[in-house]
Amino acid sequence: LFSACGTVLYLSVAKRLRPRCDIWFYTFMQYFVSSWWLLGAMWVSGEHFAFSADPHIGLWGWTQPRLDRLLTEMWLVFVCNVGGVMGYLAAMKYFEPLVISCCQNVNPILSSIYAVLLGVEAPPTPLSLFGDAVVFGGTYLVISAEAKKTEITDVKEVARERGFKLAGDERKT
Repeated sequence: LFSACGTVLYLSVAKRLRPRCDIWFYTFMQYFVSSWWLLGAMWVSGEHFAFSADPHIGLWGWTQPRLDRLLTEMWLVFVCNVGGVMGYLAAMKYFEPLVISCCQNVNPILSSIYAVLLGVEAPPTPLSLFGDAVVFGGTYLVISAEAKKTEITDVKEVARERGFKLAGDERKT
């Protein structure tokens, strides 16, 4: 319940703030604030951590160049953060938060598929597969309903209105 409320708050704030600032700045501020919240939660829960670069308990342990963690860190940075989080934030400009939240529901399913393919998780049970099908079905229904309300804009016309010359325009004159 706490997670659901946090997600609603996050998506509501993101929908209002995202169009007003650059996506890189917004993402930086999001991670900066989240880091402080996480640090507070770790302190309140009694989690053992240190203000050091220790690879096991140090807050800056991720800076240690360890080959066994490099691939995981690259995956988290480029696929999860840049492709996922920034993709959602960029899409907030064009879609309602409901559509974004439904797409976010698919993330755990994809994570399970990756884990099974990498051999670090057992294949899903029939009940899990049924739940996944329900999530995919619900996501499809929300996105298809939103697609009926979506306005289609011809980018070429907008570019011409703003004075851009497009390939093939010189032949028409």
